[in-house]
Amino acid sequence: MNDSSPSVPSKAPQITGKHRLLGTLWRNRGFFLILLDAATVVGCVMLSMYLVAFWRLPQRDLTSLFVKEHFKAAGLWAALWVALYGHTGGYSTGLRGVSAPMVRVRSLAMSGFYSGIIVFVLAHTFGFRALRIETCLLALIMASCVLLAARLSFRSLDRVLGSLGVVTQTVLVAGRDRQAQDFTERLVSQLGTIRILGFVADTNDTSPSAAGPAGQTAVGSLDEIESIFETTPFDNLVVSQGAQTDSLSDERLYEVLNFCEGHDIRLYVAPRNFDVAVTRAEVASFSGMPLVRLQDAFTHPGHAILKRAMDIVLSSVGIVVGGVLIGIPIAIMIRLTSKGPIIFKQTRVGLHGKLFEIYKFRTMVPDAEARLGELVDIDKLKVPGFKIKDDPRVTRVGRFLRRSGLDELPQLINVFIGNMSLVGPRPEMPQLVDRYSPDMRRRLKAKPGITGYQQIAARGLPLAAAVKYDLIYMKHQDLFLDFYILLRTIGVVLRNKEIQYAEESPEKPSS
Repeated sequence: MNDSSPSVPSKAPQITGKHRLLGTLWRNRGFFLILLDAATVVGCVMLSMYLVAFWRLPQRDLTSLFVKEHFKAAGLWAALWVALYGHTGGYSTGLRGVSAPMVRVRSLAMSGFYSGIIVFVLAHTFGFRALRIETCLLALIMASCVLLAARLSFRSLDRVLGSLGVVTQTVLVAGRDRQAQDFTERLVSQLGTIRILGFVADTNDTSPSAAGPAGQTAVGSLDEIESIFETTPFDNLVVSQGAQTDSLSDERLYEVLNFCEGHDIRLYVAPRNFDVAVTRAEVASFSGMPLVRLQDAFTHPGHAILKRAMDIVLSSVGIVVGGVLIGIPIAIMIRLTSKGPIIFKQTRVGLHGKLFEIYKFRTMVPDAEARLGELVDIDKLKVPGFKIKDDPRVTRVGRFLRRSGLDELPQLINVFIGNMSLVGPRPEMPQLVDRYSPDMRRRLKAKPGITGYQQIAARGLPLAAAVKYDLIYMKHQDLFLDFYILLRTIGVVLRNKEIQYAEESPEKPSS
């Protein structure tokens, strides 16, 4: 999401006749996705069966019973996978379906993993031992890749249809507080077929000065919701319960609820939650009272152990292989083109505010820190971060290293030591962290990483806007997401031009 607020249409989207059919079909895409997922899982299981069978038993013909039993196992796996994924809202085409891609990837992979375990255990429990662990693992990998590709394609198609004017659902937002503003901007940033219809005030103040989300003026009030619906029907009503909607009485809310249910309108209430990411598992009820547990970082008890093991293995391989094939040529280029050390150290802030020394290839001139005052005054920054366009302190080789991301290679040492991880929020300098607001300090609850969700989703954002991406990762982190982010990082680095992060300046050469 960019710094500037996205513009929100003040009028209802114009849905032409030729787009209505497309909108109707696309509104039911969840059904088509279920069929595609089931067929994909069955196909991948059967393909894996043939590959494993010919690899292990090249002289053996596949009997009819052997194939039928695998087909039954494939059908059961497909049904369980679809059921588990559907239980998490994976096939929802409404507002619940508009979530971060990383969250959907995690849910998809975990549904396949758990359903695969169930199928494998059942098969061996009831005597079908021909289903091998190799078959299950290969099928899981292939199916996950195909299903992920399908969702990326669906996401791209949704944006294309949205740009063509196809609208599947419309949303009316009630409220003027930060919660309503944030919801509106996030929905608009999806650039899909769900559109904002307009803004309604919680009072009768509908003058042009009654600015709503993203600066949109009110089209009415909740007292006029019936007449607004008669003029321009809408599918969803989102009522923000922040400070600006305190005047909305319980009685009036019940009237709105009755009206929405009588006209098949989905009513959502966005509670004031201090912008904390919330998962389904953290939404509960106590004697009919809704309760939401607020926590920024969540990890499964065994996740930290597995994540650390992955960091040690991959960083070890990276240090050995990358150090020889890539590190040595880079070191030679740095030495031949500029004076100063090849590797520099700099103090950064890690997990829970603990200080550590980060390692990077030197990309600036040796006196970069002394010259920083000529370019920016940190004490006068309005926000704890800065970027310097065409920084004169960056060397020619350094510009290439930053553009390619190869300057981060020595941080594999930090990963191996344990003060960083491969994936996590980027670490920053102490003088910037000292100026963090309480909201920004929330990102210190996770071990910093070489790359992160913000680097692949919205690279180059200022810190205030990037915090929410770090929080999304912190709430949904697991190994599947780490692998997803690592793979996406490769594509982002190859596709993007040089991005100078605030935490990359100034550099302090090592002695």
